[in-house]
Amino acid sequence: MSINNSELYQSKGNSVYLWKFRSQELFDAAFLVWEGKVIRTKLPNGEIDETHELYRPAQLLMGMSLEVLLKGLIVQKNPDLIDSDKLPKDLSTHSLEKLFEDASINLEDNEDELNFIRKLSDAVEWVAKYPIPLHANHLKQPKHRSSSLMIRNDLDFERFKKLRTKIESCFAEET
Repeated sequence: MSINNSELYQSKGNSVYLWKFRSQELFDAAFLVWEGKVIRTKLPNGEIDETHELYRPAQLLMGMSLEVLLKGLIVQKNPDLIDSDKLPKDLSTHSLEKLFEDASINLEDNEDELNFIRKLSDAVEWVAKYPIPLHANHLKQPKHRSSSLMIRNDLDFERFKKLRTKIESCFAEET
């Protein structure tokens, strides 16, 4: 008996292992990019920039890693979320703040942690991928309300690892 696309979709979507595995791949990639720090980039004017930083790609990977891990936790807590046709609306957001809330994980009551996850949400949504957001007003007022700039902060990878550990500790033991 062969499995149809809908059954395969549901099976893969409900596999917490696959969510965690993909998140780990993104974590590992974020680490490599973070450690790479700078690359040589040919600028549009033809000049070579020897100090082009890889911070935005690192932010993108960090944010995606947390997003996938949180979604995996949400799926583990609510396996009926995944049906056989499409990803539910609850899992189609890039807002880490909302995903932490949906996963019932309390964030520290300080601006440092909130600004960091908002910064990563903005990175995943557009800042690390495109030169402009979906709407012009998001240039001056980011959708996720991060008040901190997107520049490199040497503490960010430690913040990222701390948040991953917090999420990982919430997973139920797999049988």
